[in-house]
Amino acid sequence: MKTDRMLVRSLLILMLLAVVFTAGSLAAGASTIPPAYVPNQLIVQMASGSTDADIKAAMTALGASVNRPIALPNTYLVDLNPTRGEGVEAAATRARSIKGVVRVSPNYQRFRHAIPNDPLWSRLWGMRMINAPAAWDTQKGSSSVVVAVLDDGISLTHPEFQGRLVQGRDTGNGDDDPSHSAVDPNAGHGTHVAGIIAAQGNNSVGVVGVCWNGVKIMPVKIFNDNGYASTASIIDGLDWAMNHGAQVVNMSYGGYAYDQFEHDKIKELYAAGIILVASAGNSAGPVEYPAAYDEVVAVSAVDAQERPASYTNYGLQIDIAAPGGDDVDDGAGSIWSTAWVAGTNTYHGYCGTSMAAPHVSGAA
Repeated sequence: MKTDRMLVRSLLILMLLAVVFTAGSLAAGASTIPPAYVPNQLIVQMASGSTDADIKAAMTALGASVNRPIALPNTYLVDLNPTRGEGVEAAATRARSIKGVVRVSPNYQRFRHAIPNDPLWSRLWGMRMINAPAAWDTQKGSSSVVVAVLDDGISLTHPEFQGRLVQGRDTGNGDDDPSHSAVDPNAGHGTHVAGIIAAQGNNSVGVVGVCWNGVKIMPVKIFNDNGYASTASIIDGLDWAMNHGAQVVNMSYGGYAYDQFEHDKIKELYAAGIILVASAGNSAGPVEYPAAYDEVVAVSAVDAQERPASYTNYGLQIDIAAPGGDDVDDGAGSIWSTAWVAGTNTYHGYCGTSMAAPHVSGAA
């Protein structure tokens, strides 16, 4: 149980309709999709005090090479030699016996959680469900608060975000351009998520976010062009958020495998006082990671009638439920927000726990 986050949870419940439920609330169903990882890569942590010679010796014994360090102590992304014909898991097992190596893991991949006088205010039932209008009478957002959105990027030119963005990062490509990929056909997830948190309000355009006047968005692109986020990219994205002023981190993605390296970084941000929010997942099964970590506020989804959404994951790790919708795209029961579709700034309705989590991040 996540009893050490009771204060944060209580504050969020003041703004959100909390529908907390456990496995008995829905028909049980475990996912059969296996954990996915990047081919021919491992994450390797060396012992404290390891020299360059120690690292080189370990790589020689493994038949691998260091790709780059990642943002954990003595930890490296390692490229395996594909000509060896050795699988990632077999290589990981062998690496654990090499002198100086203290921890090894595949470079796991996470995936996006989504089911494929503002003029759209009438469609924003989620904002009314969490009683946002009453909260706006007191507070519409503070420019001193920065919410990092770890996702597939963001449309930097969307009119709802003008003046609301701080410097972001693309940790997959190692550059300062966190805009959406022009290659990924499903890119745009991050723009939708960010709009739920902070789309500009009272501007006679489009939609409105939970914090529609002041809160800054830090876009951190962790997904590659294939729509996956690796452990290495996630860790570096979390590190960027921590070291560049984020007080809240939204993670609308997940995967089935526990990842010790990812968890270590989550613990580091939690110890720094950063609020971490994640979507539970959309497979009507157990809560996925990172939402399942104790340090993370796990968010499930409800529909417009305040019922658990048909797809939402569930379990004892759930901390709170928020509007996620349960309808076809653009239907009355979907969550409307900013969108980036085929390279065009627009507005769109989607459903998923990905949409529920930013309601909580905005409230935090």
